[in-house]
Amino acid sequence: MSRTRRHRISLARRTLPTSRRGLALFDVLAILLVGGLGLSLFQLGVRGPDLEGRPLAVPDRPPGSMESLRAARSSARLLRDADQQRAILQAMVIFSQDNDDRYPMPSRLDRNGSTIDGPDSAKDTTGNVFAVFIQMGAITPEMLVSPVDRNESISSYEAYQVVEPEAGADPIRALWDPAIRADFTAEGGGHISYAHHLPRGQRWMNTFSFREAVLANRGPAIGEIELRENGQTVTRFADPGSLSLNVFREHETVVPSWTGNTGRNDGAVFLSPKLYGHRAAVSAEMAEPTQPRVGPDGEVREYADVLFADESPHGDAPRAVTERVEGNHWLGIFVESGETRDDFRAIHD
Repeated sequence: MSRTRRHRISLARRTLPTSRRGLALFDVLAILLVGGLGLSLFQLGVRGPDLEGRPLAVPDRPPGSMESLRAARSSARLLRDADQQRAILQAMVIFSQDNDDRYPMPSRLDRNGSTIDGPDSAKDTTGNVFAVFIQMGAITPEMLVSPVDRNESISSYEAYQVVEPEAGADPIRALWDPAIRADFTAEGGGHISYAHHLPRGQRWMNTFSFREAVLANRGPAIGEIELRENGQTVTRFADPGSLSLNVFREHETVVPSWTGNTGRNDGAVFLSPKLYGHRAAVSAEMAEPTQPRVGPDGEVREYADVLFADESPHGDAPRAVTERVEGNHWLGIFVESGETRDDFRAIHD
């Protein structure tokens, strides 16, 4: 008898999760930051008068002190961002445990149209995918906004309705609040910073592989990808001024580049510094993940699998190569979905 695969989500009405007890890593970093700031102020001469009432001389500012403070703040935001991505990955794993290791596809959850009225295939957008995790009680809306995001059009959705959401097609039976928006390019902005893998295919499931990226800080639109005979991949951004580039001061470069955290299918979160640069070449040895592609000389070799682009196989590629490339990594904030990969549309700034 064939095994029927179904997506399940608890219909129990939940309240949004409260903060965990104890000190999180970010809390410890915040304490250290405040302590460091106090020490810096002392060193800068922010002190009271001496015993005779005369103001103490203010010494010269230590060189690089403010720059060190900025770097510390940037590192704290980076660690908090990784913590939020790790929480989202845990939510994905929790969901998969009750759904044959598969991550949520809203089209399979809302077949009766009680949440969204319309074609099922059009429901697999980023907003709906992450709303499932909020409804589960695994994350809060605040966790979907990265502390390193510079786009002011992205903000936390404080009005999320767990019980009987007004935006639902049938509020009483709605499975999540469809009012949460992913499209930060639309009027009113969006509520999500993180890109996730296309909710289709072999990678949108818990494979326990660290080589598969399923979550990341959002990236730029890729205008062109050039494959070279030496195995290097050159990326050209559609907009080198994208707010998703040069986010971290310690990783800032003259050439616009993308640095970010990537969540893998084994639950780990890795920092990928300067993974892509505008008109910059990256070798397969320096990139992760990779995939076989047909180079300009007709030879099949491993190339960098660009996370934010849906690469197409070469016309005369061997079947084995074609099948793997069609399942390549493609991460984005998807505001449109459909039956095929061509029906999905990702947004960028």
